[in-house]
Amino acid sequence: GYHILGVGERGIGNTTSCSSVLATLIGCEIDEVVGKGGGLTDEAFEKKKSVVKRAIEINNPDTDDPIDIVSKVGGFDLAAMVGLFLGGAYYKVPVVIDGFISAVAALVAIKLNILVKEYLIPSHCSKEIGYNIAMKHMDLEPMLNL
Repeated sequence: GYHILGVGERGIGNTTSCSSVLATLIGCEIDEVVGKGGGLTDEAFEKKKSVVKRAIEINNPDTDDPIDIVSKVGGFDLAAMVGLFLGGAYYKVPVVIDGFISAVAALVAIKLNILVKEYLIPSHCSKEIGYNIAMKHMDLEPMLNL
């Protein structure tokens, strides 16, 4: 069997959907969680914030239902990671959080089952502002600050 699992991302533009999930999940302003991702221009950054805001407005996810939030403004990648965090806890296997997307997935998993938190290992600090917000909401401290 496995003794530890790790989850990360590839940097393929999924910070937009994850920002939508995080903002809805914790009930904060868009500006608090939307970051520039892979080095967006100022114009593209404003567009990204607009897309996050519109996605939430149009899809109107139930703020008290993490599954509804993920299904309406998240993505399949995020949903799969949530499942991995839940499965890790179920089988008592720790899972390493590595990046913004996996941090949001971990927070969603905790909202579904608080016991998941006992099996999470945050790897490092991220430049993505939403990552730090997610860590704060999970009351987790990354092991490395590179």
